[in-house]
Amino acid sequence: MTSPHPTPEAGAAGGLHRRTLANGLRIVLAPHWPTPRTAVAVHYGAGFRSERPGQEGMAHLFEHLMFRGSESLPDGAFYDALHPLAGAANGTTHQDYTDYFQTVPAQALEQALFREADRMRAPRFTPGQLAAQLVEVTREIAHMRDGRPYGGLPWPLLPRVMFRDFANAHDGYGDARVLGRVTVEDCARFFEAYYTPSNAVVTIVGPHRPEDVCPLVERHFGDIPHRATAEPPPLDEPPPTGERRLRRTVAGVTRTAVAVGHRLPDPAARPGAYVAHMVLAELAQRSAAEELAAPVSAGCGFFGPLDARGPDALVVTSLLPRGLTADEFTDRLTAWWARHGDPRTVAGAAEGAGRSLASRLRRDHADLQQRCRALGRLELLFGRAELVDELPGLVEAVDPDDLAQAATALATAPRAVLVLEPEGVPAEAAEPPTRTAATPAQAAPTQGAPAQAQAAPTSATPAAGAPRPGTPAASPRSAPPPEAAAAPAQGAPAQATPRHTTPPRAAPAAPAQTPPAPPRAAPAVPAQATPAPPHTPPHTAPAASAQDAPAPGTPAPAVGAPPRSASARDAQIGSVPTTALRPSPGTNSAQAPAPRGAVELGRTSLGPRPLPPLGEPVGPRFTGAKETVLAGGLRVLAVPDRRAGLVEVRLRVPLGPDGWRRPAESAWLLRCADAATGASARARRLGGELRVSTSGQWADIGGWAPREAYSGLLRIVADLLEPPRLPDVFPPAAAVAPRLSPEQRMDQALRLHWLGGEADDVLAPTALYRRMLSPEGTVFVVVGDLEPERTVEEAARLLGPWASSAPAESADTPTTGTGSACRADAPAVLVVREPSAGDAVGMTLCAPEPAHSDDVPARYLATALLGGHYGARLAERCRRLGRAGHVMFAARDVVADRARALVRVTAPRAEVAQALHDVREEAAALAAVPPTRDELDVVRRYCGAQLLTAFDSPGLLADALRHTMISGRGLEWVISRPQLLGATTGEEVAQAAKALFVPVTDTVVALGDVEQDWLARELGAAR
Repeated sequence: MTSPHPTPEAGAAGGLHRRTLANGLRIVLAPHWPTPRTAVAVHYGAGFRSERPGQEGMAHLFEHLMFRGSESLPDGAFYDALHPLAGAANGTTHQDYTDYFQTVPAQALEQALFREADRMRAPRFTPGQLAAQLVEVTREIAHMRDGRPYGGLPWPLLPRVMFRDFANAHDGYGDARVLGRVTVEDCARFFEAYYTPSNAVVTIVGPHRPEDVCPLVERHFGDIPHRATAEPPPLDEPPPTGERRLRRTVAGVTRTAVAVGHRLPDPAARPGAYVAHMVLAELAQRSAAEELAAPVSAGCGFFGPLDARGPDALVVTSLLPRGLTADEFTDRLTAWWARHGDPRTVAGAAEGAGRSLASRLRRDHADLQQRCRALGRLELLFGRAELVDELPGLVEAVDPDDLAQAATALATAPRAVLVLEPEGVPAEAAEPPTRTAATPAQAAPTQGAPAQAQAAPTSATPAAGAPRPGTPAASPRSAPPPEAAAAPAQGAPAQATPRHTTPPRAAPAAPAQTPPAPPRAAPAVPAQATPAPPHTPPHTAPAASAQDAPAPGTPAPAVGAPPRSASARDAQIGSVPTTALRPSPGTNSAQAPAPRGAVELGRTSLGPRPLPPLGEPVGPRFTGAKETVLAGGLRVLAVPDRRAGLVEVRLRVPLGPDGWRRPAESAWLLRCADAATGASARARRLGGELRVSTSGQWADIGGWAPREAYSGLLRIVADLLEPPRLPDVFPPAAAVAPRLSPEQRMDQALRLHWLGGEADDVLAPTALYRRMLSPEGTVFVVVGDLEPERTVEEAARLLGPWASSAPAESADTPTTGTGSACRADAPAVLVVREPSAGDAVGMTLCAPEPAHSDDVPARYLATALLGGHYGARLAERCRRLGRAGHVMFAARDVVADRARALVRVTAPRAEVAQALHDVREEAAALAAVPPTRDELDVVRRYCGAQLLTAFDSPGLLADALRHTMISGRGLEWVISRPQLLGATTGEEVAQAAKALFVPVTDTVVALGDVEQDWLARELGAAR
C-alpha cells in the first residue's frame, strides 16, 4: 500500500514519476520511453564502504548470492523465464551501493518486478550455494586483481594511498581465505542490516503508462515488511596534509604504470566545483598527453562520475614510455594543472571539452539499461534522478573561470601517487589506514596484487573469452545481428548463467595495433595489457605513447540545465539530502521485526508465489524511415530517433577481392586515411566520435555527433572515401599483419583459401584504396534526431560524387546474403598455428550457403535451433553429455564473395574429434526429423524477443540496421520477420538445416597448437 500522505517524491518531475511505498521503498518511473523493451533496476544502499573490519569483500560476495535463489525462484530459477525472452540480468557492487538490473521485452515487466520483489522479500542462502559462489568470487579475484599485470591500478590499490579510514581505504574484493569463513548466517545478518525496503530504490524505464505500472509495483513490493536499516559508517575524513606515495614492483611487466589521485569536491555540497573537475578531467584526457610526453587517462570517480558520495577521487593514469620516470610524470602533471589555472589558457579548450562530454552523456543515457541504472543510482545517492537529463547542460555551462579554479586546486592540493614498476626496482611500503583499526586480513598486502588502471575496457567483447563476472553478455553491449541467428549459445554449462562482480577500471593500455573499434567500443589493446574488466568503466584506457593515444573515452554523468553562477548550481543539487537512509512515511523503527536466521529468511507465511503471466507485446516502430539507392549502388537508410538529440552514422564497404587478398595493406591504408584526413580529430571537435576499422571483410566507418553537426560529420565520411594523399609505394610497416580476434584470424585464412591465396601482383596505395572502397554493395545508415527526407538528400549531395565516380574495375562485390552456388570440391582443412593457445582448439566449420531462395525464415530458424539461442540443440547436447570446456554456436554470414553457414567450436585438444562428431550428429538429426511445434514456438518467441534488443539505443539500432542492409535486406525484413517466422513449418526448417548445416564440415579451419595432418586425422575419425 502506498502512503496516504503525499511525499516529496510523489508525482512527476521532469518526466519522472516517484512514489514511496508504506515500507519505505522508493520507486522511480520513467514512462513512455520509446522502446519495445523495459529495464528494471534495484539499487541498495550497501557497497564496499558498508563493510566493517573483517567483512572485506562481503558486499561483493553477497551480490553473487542474490542471484542463486529465493522462495519462489529457488536454485537458480531466477533465469528460467528470463532467457527464453532474450532477457538479460546482472549486478555490480560499488563503493556506496549495489545494483541489480534486468532488461526484458516490455510485456515481461511484471515478471521482472516479481523476480526483484521475491529476492527482496525472501532470499535463500544455502551452504551449497554459498560454497559455489565462494569459488566464483575466488576465481574472479584471481582474474581481475591478482592474476594479471596492473590488476589493482587504480582500484583497489590507490584508495589505500589516498585515505586513512577503513571504509574508504580497504579493498572491496577482500581476501578469498577470509571470505571462506563466511557462513549463511553471516549472509542473513548482512541482508537484514542493509537490504531493507527503505534502503532501496526501484527504477523502471519503458514504454508503459504510469497508471499501468504503479499497481504492479504495489502488488509485488507493497507487502514486504518495513525493517530498520543499519547506520552507514562515517565517511568523512580530513584531507591529506602532504603527498602520499606507494611504490610496488610487479612481475611480468616491462613498463611503469602510474596512478595519481586527487580528492574531489563533495558532489552534494559543491556540485558546481565537482562538475568543473569533470570537464577538466575531460580536457586533460584530450590534450595533456603531448605536454606530459605520455598517454593520459583521466576521470572523476574510481568507477565514474557521481558514482559515489564524497570523499571520492579524480584519477589520472598512465603507462609510461621508456625513459620517463614516475617522478617526472607527476611533476609534469602538476605543472599542467598549474598552467591551466589561468582562465586565458583554458578559454579556447573549455567549450570543446564540455561539448564533447555533454554529448557523450546524452548518448550514454539514451541507452535503455544505462538510463535505468543511472536514474536509480542518482536517486539513491543524491535524491536527484533528474540529474540524468540535467547533467549535460551543467557540463556545457562550465566556463573558463570554473575550470581555472579546479585546475588551481589540483595543482596546489596534496596528491596520492601509486607507482607499479617492473621487478628489479625497490618497493617501499605505504602507510596503512590508521583511524579505524584493521583486522590482520585488511592490513595485509593485497596478495601480491599487481594493479589495474582507470581505463576503458578493450574493444574485444566475448571474442576475448567468456563474459567475465559482472558484465552483461557483451561489453560494450551490442545488438545481436538480426541476420545471424540469435546470440551465440554456448555449450559449456557454466556459460548459461552470468556471474557478477565489482566494477574496477581496466589496466593501462599498450599501443593499439589495429584500427579503432566501432563507435561504442573502446580502443583495442593487447589482451596481455588489458583483459576485459568486469564492468564497463567510463574512461578510456591510456595508450602506450602519445601519438597512439586513444580517443577520449566515455565518462558517465555530469550535471544538467544550467544557471551560470556556481552558487545557483550548488543550490540546485546541494540542497538535496545526501544520506542513503530516509525515514519511511508512516513507519516506526519499533515496529521492525526481530532479525531472522538464514532458514527463516527464505520463508514467508504465504509460501512460494506463482510467476505472473506475460502482458501485451509491444512491437518496434519505424515511423518516417526513408530508404533509397544512389548512383553506383550505394544504399542509404535514414531512421528518426529522438532519444539522444544526436545522429549515429554507419557506413560499411565490402573490401572486394583486391582488399581481401591484401589484408595488411588494406588495414594500413585505412589508418593512413584516418590520419591524413584528420577524421577522428575533426569528429571530436564536432562534439562526437568517428572510428575507421576493418575486420578483413569490410571497411567500417562509424560514429556519432550532435544533430546540428550532421553535415560536418557527413563531410568527414565523404573525405575518407576519396583517396587522400598517400605514399607512392607501401612502406615496410604496411606489411605488418593487423591485430585480429581468433575468429577473425580463422576467417582471414578461409577468405584467402577461397580466393586462391594472397595477391601476387603489385598495386600502388592510391590504386588499391580506390579499388577496395567501391559504392557497389556499400550501405550507409543514419539513425538520429533528424528529418529522414532531408537526411537522405544531404547524404546524396555529399556522398553522391564518390558513388558516381567509382571506377568500373572495383566491382566483383560479395554476394552478401544471397548465397553462392559454388561448393568446395572436397573437404578442406586449414590450420592457423597459435602455440600460446594451450590445450584449447578453436574451430570454424562452414560451407557456402545454397543460392538465394524464398526459405530465408526457415534458414533463420534452423540456425537458431541448432546453435543460436539459450536452449539450442548443440548447447543442450554439451550440457546433457557433460562436455566441459566445449563451446558451440551456429550462425550465417559472408566471407569474401560467399555467404556461408558456420558452426564455431571451442574444445580441448583431446576432444576435437568428439566435438566434430557432436556437430555432425545434431545437424543430421535436425535435418532428418522436423522440430515439433512446441520447440519451434520456443525458438520463434526467442528470436522475436531478440530482435527487440536492437532498439535499446540509437547506436544499437544503427548497428543492427547496418547488418541487415549489408545482408541484402531492408526495413521490410525487420518489420515482417515475426510474421514470417510464425508462418514457417517444421518441415521447412528441417530442409533448411539439411542445406545449411549437414555440409558444414566441408571446410574446417582450426586455431591452436595443432598440426594440419593431425586435424585431418581427427576429422576423419569424427566421420
